[in-house]
Amino acid sequence: MTACDLCASTKSWKLQKEIVKVIFEEFYDQGDVEKSQGRQPIPIMDRTKSDEQPASQVGFLKGICIPCYELLYALIPETKPMLDGCRANLEIWDTLAQKQEEKNSAQENGTDIQDPENSENNT
Repeated sequence: MTACDLCASTKSWKLQKEIVKVIFEEFYDQGDVEKSQGRQPIPIMDRTKSDEQPASQVGFLKGICIPCYELLYALIPETKPMLDGCRANLEIWDTLAQKQEEKNSAQENGTDIQDPENSENNT
């Protein structure tokens, strides 16, 4: 059941990125409601912290998805393509997170580098 719930993490990068965009928009909408009620939303639901999205996905994939699909693969070897897809997406999110961290550091130091989303081949 959990593997089914997490299956977006196994899809092609193009699909995975679009699904994450939709999910985060729902999170941000909830955060907006919380802000309108005078509450501070958790960072994942705060659209002003959208630059943290790649790092958030890295944590989610490493902490939840990869262990789930490793276990599923150990039990059902035919699910290896799902594990491979998840690992491939993790590599891309990790690259984006590193580039975002570099961009944030550069901005703190008064220099500017290219937006990580626009410099990555997003196919």
